[in-house]
Amino acid sequence: MLKKNHIKRMLKFSLSFFCLLNSTVGHCVELSEYQMKASFIYNFISYTQWPKRVNNQLNLCIYGPNLFEGALNELHEMPVNGNVINVIQNPNSSSLNHCQIIYIEKNKLNNLSQLLTNITSYPILTISDVPNSVDKGIIININIKNNKVRFDINKKQAEEQQLIISSRLLRLADKVIK
Repeated sequence: MLKKNHIKRMLKFSLSFFCLLNSTVGHCVELSEYQMKASFIYNFISYTQWPKRVNNQLNLCIYGPNLFEGALNELHEMPVNGNVINVIQNPNSSSLNHCQIIYIEKNKLNNLSQLLTNITSYPILTISDVPNSVDKGIIININIKNNKVRFDINKKQAEEQQLIISSRLLRLADKVIK
């Protein structure tokens, strides 16, 4: 059974996501940049399907210094599609294959090709906010265009990693690499 605070947090993240997609950043509820990104990440997770799993835990790993000012911690233990999100901050690179979602901070992109090579055989949703990172193999890139939060999706890379991105999410993306 869902706890009341989980329901409130899920609703907050979902409403924030749709508000941010349809309004300029300044006209939405007052959220910090990192709260907005956390809202998007929650919804990216909810619109992604992983191969059949043994346990019901989705490890969300923040690779690099956590600049989210605690916003991603709100996702910890949140239910999503029959799973529970477990936030892991700054795991070492050798344990990234235990993550189902990796948010890659900007300062970790200098060795991106090696990182992606190491995790390509695992069903891992990679997310970043560095412009054009979907062209380099990241699955979802969050960006701000015309004062609106937008995102791009590398569908081809998602499929190679055995992930299914909902057609609903694909329709909302600015750019989809097929």
